[in-house]
Amino acid sequence: MEKGEFLEVKPENKKELSLEERISKVLKEKGAYYICQHLDEFPEFSHKEIAMSLIKAGEGYTVAWIFNKFSDLDKETAMALIKVGHGYIVPANLEKFSGLDYKEVAMELIKTRDVHSIRKLAENLAKFHGLDKEVAINLMNEGQGYAVAANLNKFSGLNHKEFALALIKTADFDSIEKNLYNFSGLDKEVAMALLDTRGWYIVWKNLNKFSGLDKEVVTRLVNTGQGNAVAENLEKFSGLDYNELALELIKRGDGRYVIQYLKNLEV
Repeated sequence: MEKGEFLEVKPENKKELSLEERISKVLKEKGAYYICQHLDEFPEFSHKEIAMSLIKAGEGYTVAWIFNKFSDLDKETAMALIKVGHGYIVPANLEKFSGLDYKEVAMELIKTRDVHSIRKLAENLAKFHGLDKEVAINLMNEGQGYAVAANLNKFSGLNHKEFALALIKTADFDSIEKNLYNFSGLDKEVAMALLDTRGWYIVWKNLNKFSGLDKEVVTRLVNTGQGNAVAENLEKFSGLDYNELALELIKRGDGRYVIQYLKNLEV
């Protein structure tokens, strides 16, 4: 059967058949791939109508596979694709769907628990608007904390300190370290939480990112062998007794830092 033949058989029936009936007929004769590649053979129907008919016929995969052939789709089409397990195509093609509520789309993708769809959402966060704390926390719970940390400005109402502490609880130190420049409002509590974990190195490498650092933080740093970071950055700590600190460094075998930063220690 040649291209277009199904349109030439009993042309008087063409107008009588509904879209679903025509789709069903062509699916049997030539398959979904053919329909997607020849959308122009259905000029009286919109791309949305054809896409929805194919999805209802169980051909959501084919719509997603040859998605670039479609245009003028909307929220209903996006939600239908998500519902049938092909939502992964939506995040990278938001501009193809009109009337989207970006938060709703994000939450629906997350609810699918489909790893591929959630990963595509994470990879395309820069295209989304109107996301909030709820989306951020749910993404983190699905293993996408790094994507959230890399796009903190996309989430309204998200407390950076609370989010950092949540990442620390999951031992996701990489997300914090590599995106630390995006965080604001980090303080002693976050620093101490890191110092109690394998993420301790983040603190001494980035002392300027944490407010309210005091003697307790200094003691913890010295005990983890970071006396050098302390002696070199004394101005970042409050409530220090420099003589006491010098003696503690010497006691721990870090007397070289006392000599190296003698002027800073004022002893």
